[in-house]
Formats: sequence, C-alpha cells, structure tokens
Amino acid sequence: MRLSTRRRLSIVFAAVVASALAACGGAGVGGGGATQNLMPQNGYTGTTGVGARKIGPINIYPGEVVGEPNKFNPHTGDSPSGGQGQKVGAITCDKVEHIANYHVHYYVGLLVNGKQIAIPMAIGIMHPEPARNGYISKTQPTGCWYWIHTHDASGMMHIEDPRSLPPSDVLFKFGAALSVWGVTASANNFAQFKGPVHVYVGNVAQLGQTTVNAYTPFTKGVAEVPLHSHTVIWIEVGAKYLKANQLPPVTFYTEY
Repeated sequence: MRLSTRRRLSIVFAAVVASALAACGGAGVGGGGATQNLMPQNGYTGTTGVGARKIGPINIYPGEVVGEPNKFNPHTGDSPSGGQGQKVGAITCDKVEHIANYHVHYYVGLLVNGKQIAIPMAIGIMHPEPARNGYISKTQPTGCWYWIHTHDASGMMHIEDPRSLPPSDVLFKFGAALSVWGVTASANNFAQFKGPVHVYVGNVAQLGQTTVNAYTPFTKGVAEVPLHSHTVIWIEVGAKYLKANQLPPVTFYTEY
C-alpha cells in the first residue's frame, strides 16, 4: 500500500514539474559549483510584496524565485563550509535521489528588515546540471545529492532519505539543513544577516495540496525546529517584524 502511495507522489510531482517547467521562465545554474544570477519570478514582485508590511499568499510552484535573489555568497548551492561531497553529520551525498523512500518537504521564508530574501537553489546538490526554467532535476556524472536539498529558489526544501519510513516520521531538525548548506544561525544572525532573530513555525499534517496559515513563535533557536512534512519556518532578522498573524499562508503542491 505504501509503495503505491509513493509511486503516486512521484507521478504527481513529475507531472507538476513538467507543467511548471513548460509554463515558467527561469534561470540556470552552471555545473561544477558555478553560480548564476537569478531573476525574480512570480512570488517576488507579485506575491510576496517585498518591502511591504504585509506579504501576500505564497503558492509554491517548481522553478519559482520567491524573495530577492542572489543575496547569499555563493548565490546558489552550498557555502565552502557546507557540503562539498563529504558526509555532513549523518547525511551522505548520494548519486541518486531517494524519491521513492522517505520523501517530504518543508518551506523556509527569510525576512530581513521586512524584505523577503530568496533561499538559494542547489543547496545540497553537488555539480548540478544547468537548471531548466529555474528548476534543477539532474547532476553531472561527478555530482551527488544530499538528503536535504533545494531544486529551486522557491523556498521549498526537500528531504529524501534512503530509509523506508512513513512521512509522519521526523528524521531531522533544521540544523541538519544549515550544516549541509554551510551557514550559521543564532539569536542575532542568520548567515551573513545581522540583527535580532525571531522564528515562527506552522504545520498542517495532512496529505495532498496543503496550505499552512497559522504560526506560533519558536524560541529554542531555528536550528532546533523539527522538520515535519509540510512544516513552514519563518525567520525574521532585524527590524520591521511581522506578527504571526501577518505572515502569509504557504501552499504546497506536494502530497507530503
């Protein structure tokens, strides 16, 4: 029964990706760790309302750029202190994605002084092939996939673990993703962005297309956020904090 559910997830995901890639414009990522500037798409000027006190609903689609892009160094992929093919904690970099095993998704929104910053594509992907319409689906022969990675700059992060476990299980905290990415977080910074950090978390434990629209403060530090399926993490750095009820709903297109 679980196998048929996993196959259905793969089919739905592939169909959505194919449809989105046909419809969206985007930017590529060079292989071998090269970076390329991204242009904002739907969700940056139209949906997120960067700089506004209230941010509009976020409907995630493959290949989107949600937030102001190119603010991390490197613009795409892991930092030099992150995953470069070596084992990171318990997470290895494998030649294949584990799509048919434990496969869930969560969303990370980063607000710096009230403006949304895009989470880079290719986090946790070594030597990606160029993206097609903003979405990375393959690596070069020398490449590999960490179990936690991003295919695009939409803010949605993927967990694809080789263990055959139900999607209700929680295998990692957000600190594992930060280690793969190679960025640090504390009460006064997220990566290179300095200032007081506030974290809000929301989750809806259901299958199918899911909207998360209720958030509560998380005070244990962002690295300690447990990564349930369809968790939404909002990280606010600096001034112009939005309250929990001002943060936008996030709709996932994935089953888990």
